[in-house]
Order: sequence, then C-alpha cells, then structure tokens
Amino acid sequence: MVKKDFVKRVSEEVGMTQKDVEAVFDSICKNTKKIVLEEGEKLSFTGLGTFRQNVSKAREGRNPQTGATIQIASKTTIKFKQS
Repeated sequence: MVKKDFVKRVSEEVGMTQKDVEAVFDSICKNTKKIVLEEGEKLSFTGLGTFRQNVSKAREGRNPQTGATIQIASKTTIKFKQS
C-alpha cells in the first residue's frame, strides 16, 4: 500500500477530505521526526509502537570497488519498535 491508498482509506473511514487527511498525516510524520531526531525524546503510541533515536557510531569501512579504507561518519536515525 502506498500513501495515496492509505489516505483514501482513512478519508472514507473518518469522513474527511483526502486533502485534509494528507495534511494531518504529513504533520504527524514531520512532528515525529522533529520530536525524535531534533529533541531526542521517545514517542510512544499505545497500540502501535514506540519511536526512538538510534545513533550509529563512526566506523571504518572499505570501498568495495577499490578496497581502500574509508571513514563512515556517525549518523542519527529513527528506530521503531512495535507494541
């Protein structure tokens, strides 16, 4: 299922326009990213799951084409655990 199909299904169920449902969905995604990545807080939705920050350490890797050693930078991502 893609976002368009999901928005259509939700709009039919709750009686809102697809445009309004899409705006709400986009706001939820944007704020989840802001809360978890920028503010570093854990975000839980009862019955769905928990979003939290996951920080990978900087490490050394290899370029598969040349075999040269490269540095892979640390990065922060969102990790989801279903409930």
